[in-house]
Amino acid sequence: MLLDIIIAILIVLFIVFLWLIYTRIFGAEFYSTPKRVRRTMLNMLKLSKKDIFYDLGAGFGTVLLEAAPRVKQSIGFEIDPLRFLIILIRLKLRKIKNVKMIHGNIFKSKLEPKSKIFVFLSKETNEKLGEKLRSELKEAIIVSYKWPVRGLKIVEKDNRHRIYRHKI
Repeated sequence: MLLDIIIAILIVLFIVFLWLIYTRIFGAEFYSTPKRVRRTMLNMLKLSKKDIFYDLGAGFGTVLLEAAPRVKQSIGFEIDPLRFLIILIRLKLRKIKNVKMIHGNIFKSKLEPKSKIFVFLSKETNEKLGEKLRSELKEAIIVSYKWPVRGLKIVEKDNRHRIYRHKI
């Protein structure tokens, strides 16, 4: 009986451990973007109703939901199946029509040529992301948190929050 309980606890701990490191393997572990940083980043993007907005690594969808009223379409990428499911549930409950979620790897997906992009990924992923964005996009604005996107021109920087605005 005691052995069964210990085995069950170990299995649960192993599943939680895998869930926590799963997204790190593909680009970044999950950290929620602080509210003041989200607002600053969204303001730096200068969103309008004509814009296609992307959140690369959408987490639980908070940024997508905040951007949705300001844009034509808000599109999020999330590789973690559990977080992806949580976002879908949040969207169904709120009945938001202009938000689309994509479950998958951002490096295997195409982005709209003219878009505005929110990025909070790992330093290593941001270093790889620049090449993809430069090759696919025209006139895009990218705002990244904590680390700049390698190979993209920084046109504005918020040193206090470590936010970088890039332009293609």
